[in-house]
Amino acid sequence: MNNKLKSAELIPGSYGLPIIGELIDFLVKREEFYWQKHQDNGNIFKTSSLIFGKTVCLVGPEANRLVFKDAADRLSSRLGNKLLATISPDSVLLKDGEAHRTNRRLILPVFHQQAIAFLFAGHDTTSTLMSWLLFELGNCPQWRQRLRDEQQQVMGNEPISMTHLRQLPHMTNVIKEGERLYPPAFLIARVALEDIEYAGYLIPAGWFVFISPMLTHRLPEIYQNPDAFDPDRFAPPREEDKKQPYSLIGFGGGAHTCIGVELAQMEMKIILSTLLQKYDWTVTPTTAEIAPVRRPFTMQKQLKATFVSID
Repeated sequence: MNNKLKSAELIPGSYGLPIIGELIDFLVKREEFYWQKHQDNGNIFKTSSLIFGKTVCLVGPEANRLVFKDAADRLSSRLGNKLLATISPDSVLLKDGEAHRTNRRLILPVFHQQAIAFLFAGHDTTSTLMSWLLFELGNCPQWRQRLRDEQQQVMGNEPISMTHLRQLPHMTNVIKEGERLYPPAFLIARVALEDIEYAGYLIPAGWFVFISPMLTHRLPEIYQNPDAFDPDRFAPPREEDKKQPYSLIGFGGGAHTCIGVELAQMEMKIILSTLLQKYDWTVTPTTAEIAPVRRPFTMQKQLKATFVSID
C-alpha cells in the first residue's frame, strides 16, 4: 500500500451531526442531497449517516471502473445493500464472489430472449424509466415522429416481433437517453472489504463506497449539454457513451450488470412501439417548467399525460 496516500478523513465533505450524521438532510432531499454534495465538493466526497456510517461517494467513469472491475473483489454488494436483505435475502444482488457467479449462471438462461414466460422482474425500475420516457417524448413531437417513421420503415403494418425490435436504432437510442437522464437507481452501494486506493486517498475497510449513475450521466466532460434530451448523442459518429468505458451505468456494470436488462429493454420497446402506433400524447408540466435536477422528484407531483388516438 502506498504510504503517501492521504487519509480518507481529508476527503472533501462532512459527517454532519453526531450519531445521525447527515441522515435527516438525505431523507428530506433524497437525490438532491447528492447533487448538492457533488456541486460543493467535486467528484469525490464523504458523508455519514446513522444507516450507513462513514461513506465516500465517487463520481465518474474511473470510479465506476474501480467498483465494477478493478476492485470488484474487494467490495461487497451484499454488505452494501444490507437493507434489502430483510426483504429478499436470497437475491442475486446480495451475493458476492463465487456465490454471485454461481447464482447468476443458474438464472441467466431464463432471461435469454428465446426463453423469457418469467412472471416477475424488477418492474418498478422499468416502469419508472418508462414514465420518464413518456414525459420526454411528450415534450418532443419531432422525436415521436422519427420513431413512427422508423417503425413504418421496419415493420410496415405487421405485428411487432423480436426481429423488428432489433432493427430500431432510433428507439434504442431513445431508451439509452432515458437511462442516462433517469437511471433506475441513483446510487450503487458497496462496502470495502479491505483498504482501497482511489484518487490519492486511502479508503479504509468497512467504509461504504457509493457510485452514482445519476451524477456520472450528467458530467459535461462526457455528455455534451448533459441536461438536454438528445438521443442522437448515442448515434455514430458521436457515441458519447463509448468515449470512456463505464460512462453509462444505469443498469450497473461488470459482473453485477442487471441480469434483467435485456428483458427491461424489450418491454420498453414493445410498450413504446404499441403507444406510438395507436396514440399521440402531450405531458404537463413541460420540460421547460421543471429544472433538470428536480425532475426525479416530480413523480410525486403527478405528471399528467394526455393521449389522443391516431387510429
